[in-house]
Amino acid sequence: MFTISSLQITLDYFVIWFTGFFDALDQINLIDLGSLGYYTLFNFFQSMIILEVISILWWIFRGRIDT
Repeated sequence: MFTISSLQITLDYFVIWFTGFFDALDQINLIDLGSLGYYTLFNFFQSMIILEVISILWWIFRGRIDT
């Protein structure tokens, strides 16, 4: 079996909330995210979360194969 760090999951939810919050500010034109280089950071976080989900699914799949 494997354990998923609750801290890592909390960080993921924070990143999702954080990016959504600033995207909402951009939508109502309070800030201009494009000029802040925000989308590069957002894409980085998004790709990290996707990689993490893939790795978790791979560990689950591998565990079922081994047993």
